[in-house]
Amino acid sequence: MAQNSFSVLSPRHFSSDGFLDLIEEEGEGDGRIVVKSSSESRVRDELRRYNSNKDRLLEVQFVSLADYLWLLRAACEAMQKAEKR
Repeated sequence: MAQNSFSVLSPRHFSSDGFLDLIEEEGEGDGRIVVKSSSESRVRDELRRYNSNKDRLLEVQFVSLADYLWLLRAACEAMQKAEKR
């Protein structure tokens, strides 16, 4: 069963467009994938934001929504305990 951690980290700014709507194949089937020119500024901004914060992100793997919510609760409780120290 595939893990769903990517869907949680997908940029909210792309909610009106699916991620695959922002990219296209370049040339005649050579396999190179590029960002559509109409989406470059949005993707660039998100990439810069991600790169400046990626060392502070924790990816969690889950299978169901219930799994995700329990992990989120545990993380919040751990952060609350750490804050008290």
